[in-house]
Amino acid sequence: MERNHELSPGTWVTPRDLLYAVADRSHTKVDAYVGENDRERLHAGDAANFIPDALEFGRHDCRISEIDKVNVSELQEPALASVYGGALPVHNTPKGALIPVNALYRVRLSDCTPDLAPPLRLRGMTHLKADGQSSLFRWWHQALRILLREAGF
Repeated sequence: MERNHELSPGTWVTPRDLLYAVADRSHTKVDAYVGENDRERLHAGDAANFIPDALEFGRHDCRISEIDKVNVSELQEPALASVYGGALPVHNTPKGALIPVNALYRVRLSDCTPDLAPPLRLRGMTHLKADGQSSLFRWWHQALRILLREAGF
């Protein structure tokens, strides 16, 4: 818990002034996003790494704890969106929703070390252990998807 040390009895505050910040920093939680071709190659329990863009927070070794079965319909983290400098390609709707251009699946990481989480949200890169796949298989799988889609199945 952090306290605003500039406060003293009788001090006037505005609605935007921070009084206290309460957070559970005992566990690092990481959400990563992968494309549909890579989702099937991941397994819960496998190793993963999170490397923040702010390198002073260090690398976190984690485990894959959960892989969503349904793609993300709207990105809730603007910092990850391409329109705000992030790596995930999205487009804005007139109402300001961030809709992924391609199918994205959320992968939740947990059991991260070091245990003490940074006091803020960080953007970064994840490295996930995945099953190997040949380039020929990936090409064949993509061609089959296109064929099925164009045939109307």
